[in-house]
Amino acid sequence: MTAAGVAMLAAIPATLRAGDTWKWTSSVADYPAGDGWLLTTNFRGTDSLDVTGEADGDGWTSTAAAAATAALTAGRYSWISRVTKDSETYTIASGVVEILPDLAEAAEPFDGRTDAEKQLAAAETALTALLSKQHTSVSFGDQSFTIQDIEKLKRVRDQLREQVAAEKRKTNGGKGRRILVEFGGR
Repeated sequence: MTAAGVAMLAAIPATLRAGDTWKWTSSVADYPAGDGWLLTTNFRGTDSLDVTGEADGDGWTSTAAAAATAALTAGRYSWISRVTKDSETYTIASGVVEILPDLAEAAEPFDGRTDAEKQLAAAETALTALLSKQHTSVSFGDQSFTIQDIEKLKRVRDQLREQVAAEKRKTNGGKGRRILVEFGGR
C-alpha cells in the first residue's frame, strides 16, 4: 500500500454486512478523479465483488448494491483499491474485511458463532464429559481423547480460548483485554 492510500483505509470499515448497500467516499491527492483517474475496489474471499467508484469532484463515491452484497458468503475477504488512467495502474490501498451474514436471509435456527467459538464449545463439552466420567473417550475435531489425555485437551481448549479472545479484541478495536494494576506504598 502506498502512503497515498492511507485515507482510503478509513473509508472501508473492518466489518460489512452482506445484503446491505455499501457506500463510501474516497480521494487520493496524487490521483484526482477530476484528472481522469478511475477507481476500482475488488473484494476477494469465498466469493468476489468489484465496485467501480463514480467520479465526485476530485474523489469518488463507491456504491455496492444490496443485491450484489447479498450474493457474498460471510467470511474474511481481502480488498484492494486501484486507480487507472490510460495504461497506468496503481494500488492505492488494501486491507481485510469481515463480511457478516445477511441475517434477514439466514436459515433458522442461526448460529452466529465463529468457527473458533464453536470449536471452543466442543472442546469444553468434550472435557466436561471426560472429567465427569460420563465417557471414557471423546472425539473432538479429528482427534480422540481418553481420560489420560485430559491435559492435552486442556491445552487445546486454552489455545481456542486465546483465539476467541483475540477475535473479540480485533472486533472491539483492540479493547477487552484486562490489565491488572497494583499500587503499593512503602
